[in-house]
Amino acid sequence: MDYFTFGIEPRKIWFWASDMAGSITTEDINEIIITDETTLLNYTEPFPVDENSDKIGKNRGPRRTPKRDLGSDITEMTQEILDMISPPLEFHADGSLWRQQVSIEPMTRADVHKLGENLNIRLRARQARSAGICAVRLDLFSQLFDELIRQVTLNCGERGLLLLRIRDELQLTLATHAALFEGSVAFGSKKASQSEEGQDDFNDEIETLNGDIDNIKKDIRNLKFKYQMMEIRAEEIKVAQQKKHKDEIAFLNKTNQQLKDLKSRLEECIQPDSDNEVSGGEEAQLESIIAPKK
Repeated sequence: MDYFTFGIEPRKIWFWASDMAGSITTEDINEIIITDETTLLNYTEPFPVDENSDKIGKNRGPRRTPKRDLGSDITEMTQEILDMISPPLEFHADGSLWRQQVSIEPMTRADVHKLGENLNIRLRARQARSAGICAVRLDLFSQLFDELIRQVTLNCGERGLLLLRIRDELQLTLATHAALFEGSVAFGSKKASQSEEGQDDFNDEIETLNGDIDNIKKDIRNLKFKYQMMEIRAEEIKVAQQKKHKDEIAFLNKTNQQLKDLKSRLEECIQPDSDNEVSGGEEAQLESIIAPKK
């Protein structure tokens, strides 16, 4: 059973193609191969290889030096480093094994200027953000960094290896930050959902407390009204009692004055020879004064 191995960036993606193997068309090849339109990293054109001397393995190490018929004079170490930038693409077509790998051709100054123009064009075409987190800008800059590593590797393999380590560390750092971000988002979402679940209970409790507050305020208003009515009633009772007391005092004062007047008249009317005699009119007047008022 045949398969395709497709590598963009330092990862491999396996395409299962049991039905397509042996009968792959030109359109299928155009969809599989890597062109300048798909990545900023410079690749070679697909070329046939000897399947017997160079078999595909799932756990194989770095790729070996391309065949001499490509006109390449780079060393095996340099080719291995280039294959570490992005693993070669291999596929079967017309009964032969084909390979496409990172290009070994150095770039001229004009090619460098063209690379910068292509980067700007793709940034605008894909509407990459100029600031902040942007997956499009990160993808294009990663492709550009791979191309820079390729160019440096062609001049000095050791510096290319150093840049590869820097790239891997950068990708590991970004992956770590992405994992932390996803974890924090998940934690925040969990806490938010928990707070939302408890929010309903809090809202119900708030409504209950607000209802209790309204009832208490209503009771306070009723008590204030009762207090005012009691004050008015107490004032009325006080006024009535004061009036009653004044009337009683006036009656007693009047009675007292009448008694004093009667006493004076009695003392004036009493003669020495008739100390124990009282006239009939005076006796009636005395009884009327002493008798309780009806």
